[in-house]
Amino acid sequence: MVKEDISRILDGVSGKRLWFGFAGAAAAWAIAGILDVTWEGRGCPRSETALILSMPGWAQALTAGITFFLLAVAILAGVVSYRNWRKLASEPDFVEAEANDRREFMGMFGVLVSTTLAIGIIWFVLAIFIVGVCVRAH
Repeated sequence: MVKEDISRILDGVSGKRLWFGFAGAAAAWAIAGILDVTWEGRGCPRSETALILSMPGWAQALTAGITFFLLAVAILAGVVSYRNWRKLASEPDFVEAEANDRREFMGMFGVLVSTTLAIGIIWFVLAIFIVGVCVRAH
């Protein structure tokens, strides 16, 4: 136990950094999805003409702003994960990495998850501007 604490201090990767990199993008993606579904359910009128309506400009800007903030959180989680992995990795090439211990795995997996879920958040915000939230809701 003491040896693990000493190695953690020496390599400069705390548990908080590992967990933020590992789960930060997933939390941002989940919040973006929940907000997207909640906004559609509450903000879009239920009528036959709703298919041609779009969000008001202020609501579109607010939704995009929140989504871009969550995208920034996901990207930051990816950067933190990559830095964690670089400090912990036994292999210098990401493609050749094996993630032999738990902490190295958390760093490597955080990079992959952050990249994937950041793309998912981008798809959320693209749909707001291209299709319109109210059109997607029906």
